[in-house]
Amino acid sequence: MEFWPFRRKGGAALVCLLACLMFFLPGMSPRAEAEVIDPVWQYQLTPEEPWQDFLYPKLPDLPPDTHMIWLRTTVRPSADANNTMLFMTSMQSVRIWIGDRVIYHYGSFGLQDTGSGMRWHIVKLPPISSPTELRIQIYGDTTEAMLGLNTLMMGTGVEQMQKLFLFDAPIIVALPAALLIILIMVIYYRYHPYHWKRLYVAVIGFMVVFACWLVAASNMKNIFYDDAMLWWHKLSTLAYLLPVSANVVLYEMLKKEPRSYPGVVLSINILLMVVTVGGYLGGMWTLNWGMTFFYPILGITEACMAWWLLQAVRRGNILCRAILPATIGFTILGLIDGITGHFHVFSWRCFVTPLGIFPFLYFVMELLKVQLVRERSLESQAARLQYKVALATERAERDALTGCHNRASVGQLFEDSLRTAERRGGVLSAIMLDIDHFKKVNDTYGHDTGDRVLMDFAAAVRRIIDKEKAVIRWGGEEFIVLCPGLGQYETMVLANLIRRFVARAPLGGRKITCSLGVSTWHGKEKDTMEALFKRADRALYVAKESGRNRVKGESAENPASL
Repeated sequence: MEFWPFRRKGGAALVCLLACLMFFLPGMSPRAEAEVIDPVWQYQLTPEEPWQDFLYPKLPDLPPDTHMIWLRTTVRPSADANNTMLFMTSMQSVRIWIGDRVIYHYGSFGLQDTGSGMRWHIVKLPPISSPTELRIQIYGDTTEAMLGLNTLMMGTGVEQMQKLFLFDAPIIVALPAALLIILIMVIYYRYHPYHWKRLYVAVIGFMVVFACWLVAASNMKNIFYDDAMLWWHKLSTLAYLLPVSANVVLYEMLKKEPRSYPGVVLSINILLMVVTVGGYLGGMWTLNWGMTFFYPILGITEACMAWWLLQAVRRGNILCRAILPATIGFTILGLIDGITGHFHVFSWRCFVTPLGIFPFLYFVMELLKVQLVRERSLESQAARLQYKVALATERAERDALTGCHNRASVGQLFEDSLRTAERRGGVLSAIMLDIDHFKKVNDTYGHDTGDRVLMDFAAAVRRIIDKEKAVIRWGGEEFIVLCPGLGQYETMVLANLIRRFVARAPLGGRKITCSLGVSTWHGKEKDTMEALFKRADRALYVAKESGRNRVKGESAENPASL
């Protein structure tokens, strides 16, 4: 559809955005490093061992159970103030010397079981006038932690701060989008639930977890609360919870699809999270070593989810087609971050998982579009149903021949007329009409002519009265007119007008006359509908007995007449 151009162009736009970020972020450091730090580094595991060369940032292979390493290189004077180091530690303690002088110290150099968290460090080097030895001592609780210090960059202080902000660029973009999705889903859950309430809750839950992960992954959070271990624990826990919450969304979409087993994948994710988080709460270092199994399992399980989504797409599932790019995107980006952060394959530390919000935002847009289409369809069905009900009600309350109200609707019409009468002074009258010698018309000219006479007679009565006065076919050739707001005299004037109009006009091709009886409402305390109609019927009887083609008002002893 032209209304959703992202369907065709969004994938290309996302690839371009990722390519730009990949180009800028990893390449931010080489411009100044060669001017300050020698590319050839040396390392030793104990002060007694000889120094061995290696090319930074590729770190040397370490034997198992290595907890301490010393690194050294040469720092040369720089003319452009590239004297500030920026590097990240992940579960490491670090100490830095320039010559024999300690210029920086972070963490505790002893087995802690809980580590020192993950954080960026900005260290300004003191002024030097000649090439000077830079020595770094690193301690980590595990051998894997020792491999983390491959992010060192040199530059000015301003440049290093800019890099930290730039590292957070994907997070800064993704966090408002996640909060917007949460707001939209909450509104739709509240006002447009229908049958997707569980899916809405799943999306809200995933976005809440994702937003919390974004905060824990950002570098700027330390400006507000600087506790590296606390944030590392939150980030690690949320890393296990993130695929669980995401797969709850996929479970809601795939649970009814044939040959799909999202519940199995979800169970695996939950089990892995319970084991790792539970082990950590029990005092074991499972949050960290569990990542070794977590990312390979994540790749396999999410590949299964993507395959089942693809099969659902082939069966015509629109929502599965919309969420498939987000599933693939989040999986690939998450694996990139995991490989980078845990296995230390790359030397840069910018999270790219936040970019998965863009294909997910496309899914939310498609979800809302489908919801709107469904709402319009339901509203259209409801309108058609309402029309059919109204039409059926109208037919049930209308006389098929004359179009007047039938006797079944008289109770409601009387209540409506009483309410109208109360707004007009509380008076209400009724006219009962009868076509004179109608049986003779049927017997002489046939029932077809009689039917035409009835139809024309009803049309003539409706032409004289206004819309507030209801015309009811009482039975056979008898009719009743309810006249709210009219007293007996005014009603008798109206009845005489009807009588004269009927006598002048040929109805059904025949000249006919009618007799009319009028009665007036005496109030709720003294009167009933049945009594009102009975008095009108008595007045009609008097009109017939007096020679027909006349109007009589209620009063058994001395009926008024016109």
